Amino acid sequence: MTWLKVCGGELRAKMLLGEGDEAEKVDQVRVYSGAKSSTVEAVPAGSVCAVTGPQLTFPGEGLGCAQDSAAPILQPVLTYTLLPGECDIHKCLLALRELEDEDPLLHVVWQERLQEVHVQLMGAVQLEIIESLMRSRFNLNVSFGQGSILYKETITAPVEGVGHFEPLRHYAEVHVLLEPLPRGAGMEFASTVSVDELDRNWQRLILQHCKEREHLGVLIGAPLTDVRITLIAGRGHLKHTEGGDFRQATYRAIRMGLMESRAGVPTSATPLDVAERFAQSADSASESSVRASSSSRDDSHDSAGEGSAEGARIRGVGNCRLLEPWYRFRLELPQEMIGRAMSDVQRMSGVCESQTTDGTYAVIEGVAPVSEMRDYAMDVNAYSHGEGRISLVFDGYRDCHNTDEVLSSAEYANYDPEADLDNTPDSVFCAHGAGYPVKWYKVPEFCHIPMR
Repeated sequence: MTWLKVCGGELRAKMLLGEGDEAEKVDQVRVYSGAKSSTVEAVPAGSVCAVTGPQLTFPGEGLGCAQDSAAPILQPVLTYTLLPGECDIHKCLLALRELEDEDPLLHVVWQERLQEVHVQLMGAVQLEIIESLMRSRFNLNVSFGQGSILYKETITAPVEGVGHFEPLRHYAEVHVLLEPLPRGAGMEFASTVSVDELDRNWQRLILQHCKEREHLGVLIGAPLTDVRITLIAGRGHLKHTEGGDFRQATYRAIRMGLMESRAGVPTSATPLDVAERFAQSADSASESSVRASSSSRDDSHDSAGEGSAEGARIRGVGNCRLLEPWYRFRLELPQEMIGRAMSDVQRMSGVCESQTTDGTYAVIEGVAPVSEMRDYAMDVNAYSHGEGRISLVFDGYRDCHNTDEVLSSAEYANYDPEADLDNTPDSVFCAHGAGYPVKWYKVPEFCHIPMR
């Protein structure tokens, strides 16, 4: 059911809600009184009712001439892993999807690579509510793992990415330009390709593939944000190109651009410099591992393969940046405790922007990373003996204050973007009637459209 308020006119059964192809028919209109309901033919303006039929509605949506509600001020900043216990994980996922549809502050993500369900929300209180609803509504006794920060990634310099997908009887090549945007801008998409170079329907398809999924960064696999993706070149084949070919080429182009951004392109190296550097490191690692394996009788083939992959792996962040959520806080506490509070904010890498006092109580306002301040409310209650209070509001994403520490942590240290097969940066080319993979740093030498 969809609960709604009629703000004008009259809502009748069998009416269409929405516009165009997305319009949905109202099957029934129900008016509730407590737990009892009655089915009516119509309700006037000012009424609150429930309707059956529409499947695509969401909380805050405006129907007819009404506008959608503004986005919530709060945003999920923590992610928790579902621990299903003896419950079927797929039933748990369906139940969480239903709760997600009702609550704009709950995001549910299925991690295919890990075969895990992750929920993104605001904190421990909301998590307790989710656990209670899972038990009472769905009879699923589940728990959640230790929460972690919901990081994001971006870039600091424009870079070109190329994706080529050409197994036998398939063909597509896509070139995209990745450009940084101001913090909080989100993702933008555009095309500068002439219809003489690539048909408009293929361009629309490529842009759709850019928008249809959440692209991941190459530092820890966090969602990409504050980036404009512009289609700058593309090529198909009249006979062999299918829609799925451009999907593969688009995903690989974006990912390849991110890998080059992490490798330092374009400020300190050109794509060909990157290709030469990583090709040499891979060959060198392969040779050294082969020499080492020749003195060993066991697992020689596996050792050579592992040495080659490790030798060409990128170190550092290059032109990629890790972003973390920040809180804007307002701290009220007795005057004599202001020194302790300001020392805590400095220790948490925060900034005190204003300070006022009336002689008895002091008010401090500022910003600080969520990772440092998430449990600070309990500290305030403890050292102020219940006389202090703190309010927190999400204040957007900023550069991570401890990037090196996060990248070396047990949770993210082993993330290898080249081993993430669902988001591979490599391309596929064809020769002698068979497709073969080409590493991302060698693609500039093989691509059919010259890079800019």
